[in-house]
Amino acid sequence: MNKKHGLIQVISGKNQGKLALIKYDTCKLIGRSIDENDFQADDTYVMDRTLDLDLEEKKMSKINAFLNPKKKIKNTKQIQNPYRRTTDFILDDQELSRAHAMIFFGEDIAGLVDLASTNGTYINGKTIDCTTLHGGEIIVLGKTEIKFSFIEEE
Repeated sequence: MNKKHGLIQVISGKNQGKLALIKYDTCKLIGRSIDENDFQADDTYVMDRTLDLDLEEKKMSKINAFLNPKKKIKNTKQIQNPYRRTTDFILDDQELSRAHAMIFFGEDIAGLVDLASTNGTYINGKTIDCTTLHGGEIIVLGKTEIKFSFIEEE
């Protein structure tokens, strides 16, 4: 039986060619380095796993509802992420926020959530807060373009 995964690939920007696999039931944070003096631009590391972000309650509620469509989330002070967080996808792009967006792949849905980034997240030229991904989308974060697709592994 084949396993389906998500794949992100930088198609333009300083990290052109960089790839990451989004395995079933996982998510990745996409952002820039915490301190450019301490890390190489292509380093991958895990940032704060709790996703405590300083977001207004309305936006936090919207993100939680998108990530957890079958649950009513009561605590809106923190993103209730049902996906296992894997290593972050760090890009060398100063227009990205440190925690810019989160991409995930689960049983019923693959999607992308903007984490209150300064410069926004765009899919096929339209600004988004959170959206479902179907494959073939071009994600623009800062000056970086990323293509999302599905792949099958035997």
